Amino acid sequence: SGIFKAEDLVELFRKLFVLAEYDSTRFFIPALLKMSTSEELCKYRVPCDSPVPPLVVEFSNNTPLQGVFCTLTCFLLSERNRHPGPWALRRETTYSSPTFLRRNCIQFEIASVPHGVVTVIDAIRRFEFHIASGINAKHFKALCSIVHDAVRAGLRSVNEVLCYMNSEPKNVILCPCGIGDHHTAKAPDDEWVCARDSLRYDDLNENQRVWLHQSSGQRSSEQESGLKGDASPTMQQLQYLDGNGKTVRFIKAVEGEWTRLADLLGLGNAVESINQSAFGQNAMACRKVLSTWLQGAYRTPVTWKTLVDVVGEMELINLKKDLEIALGLCAEVE
Repeated sequence: SGIFKAEDLVELFRKLFVLAEYDSTRFFIPALLKMSTSEELCKYRVPCDSPVPPLVVEFSNNTPLQGVFCTLTCFLLSERNRHPGPWALRRETTYSSPTFLRRNCIQFEIASVPHGVVTVIDAIRRFEFHIASGINAKHFKALCSIVHDAVRAGLRSVNEVLCYMNSEPKNVILCPCGIGDHHTAKAPDDEWVCARDSLRYDDLNENQRVWLHQSSGQRSSEQESGLKGDASPTMQQLQYLDGNGKTVRFIKAVEGEWTRLADLLGLGNAVESINQSAFGQNAMACRKVLSTWLQGAYRTPVTWKTLVDVVGEMELINLKKDLEIALGLCAEVE
């Protein structure tokens, strides 16, 4: 109807990562903050040759899609960030205001790690996560793991909320060459190569390898956990799932019956509004249904097994069988 009670609107914005709780009476809304200049951002970056280099997340199309940075920062503060923490906006004392808040630069502190201060920077073409240089080697690796896993989980959740299907970020490093402004370096094998001049390169040091090894390990674990029946699917997997020699394009297979899918997932009352927002396009409407369901407010549990059951109720026998094979729920291919 377009008419909301205040508490319902707050709950909606919380689920969409538009805002996060700041304290018992106030909310944090990063999209309303002022921007920092390039000169200001440099004050909060660690040097390229720092023993604690930043995590740098670069996007496949060379720039993140609109809204990703703000929603990601809200995810990091939310209860849906289940990685060790909790994350909080950094303050000098318990009762002081946050130390630095800008639309493109926010400082966090992670309570479970001593000196666990992380500065998050939106550099337009990439996101940077700078760790306070005062942290010791013992806590550095623990903090790296927490930051990396939380950021990866956040980017997956944010892309699902915003219905971005083709935004696949990768871990890179800020180029240590020191020439020109800040830019990235590729890291094939055990060396870095300047993205601007391939003749500038050197061996990776131990700390630079930490983020890149986290990245390769994360891809392996995601691929393994994503093909279990009790795991939550991602929008990317719903577009293209490949497991046990079976390829399943779930969205393409069900888009013609998306209204039936919506009803079985508990979104029957939203069919009309979804159809209008999707401009009558079945594929877009189907993605909106699945993206909404993945947020966990409708038919539960939000797992592959639930989708297998729904497909069975839709009497899509071939699709159900293909899913069971790809997910390893079927002993063998008949």
